[in-house]
Amino acid sequence: MLAEPTPVMLALGTAWGLCDGFMDAADHILEPLKGAETYNHLSVRSAAAILLDRLLGDRN
Repeated sequence: MLAEPTPVMLALGTAWGLCDGFMDAADHILEPLKGAETYNHLSVRSAAAILLDRLLGDRN
């Protein structure tokens, strides 16, 4: 998707912070990360850093 000329918007937030209408209008939704325990928390800031590294990071 990033190689195409169409703009891409990444919206990050907690599932509680994004309204149903916004989620319904999204073209793609990433599943939440699953941890080894039942406690499932990753700050939006940390998720953004991981996401941007995976999309734009140096792969040499």
